[in-house]
Amino acid sequence: MSNHVHFILKFSDNNMADMFKSFGAKYVPKYNAYHSRTGPLFNGRYYSSPINDDEYLFAALRYIHYNPVSAGICDSPSEYRWSSYNEYITHSGEITDRDYLESIINDDEFRMIHTLNDEALLSIFVENSRVFHPSYSELEKFVDSHADMDFGMMKDILKNCGASKTKISRLLNIDKRKI
Repeated sequence: MSNHVHFILKFSDNNMADMFKSFGAKYVPKYNAYHSRTGPLFNGRYYSSPINDDEYLFAALRYIHYNPVSAGICDSPSEYRWSSYNEYITHSGEITDRDYLESIINDDEFRMIHTLNDEALLSIFVENSRVFHPSYSELEKFVDSHADMDFGMMKDILKNCGASKTKISRLLNIDKRKI
């Protein structure tokens, strides 16, 4: 994407912060020198969320592959030059390590996870991640479709999505001071 990237990374020692710090320390000066620029390349800290089950892995993979489609850059994940989608489909490429994914799903299942509807995908992200920041209308649909959910749990999910107190108060129709 022109203003951000997504990765699904596996770490054995949970030392992701150090890896990104090292990447920034080595890459940014070289990038700046090559492009005759100065200053930080990245705006703010990276976001991360542990993937602890296959459902969330599949949702994250679909979200990443459909990100350029959602942004209007292309009509299909296979059309986006920088996507790993084609490497999974064609079993080729040098960047993507497909071994784990191929050990748990086959090609038909890979295609199937890319057909999750947006509500199902949003539900998985909302319940599992601080990475995904849905729009107000998406949050509104989620709240409406989960009207039977415990109030405290709904409030926590909205906070985890990065919704402000103002948004939460509007969505749940409560006073902002009670959040």
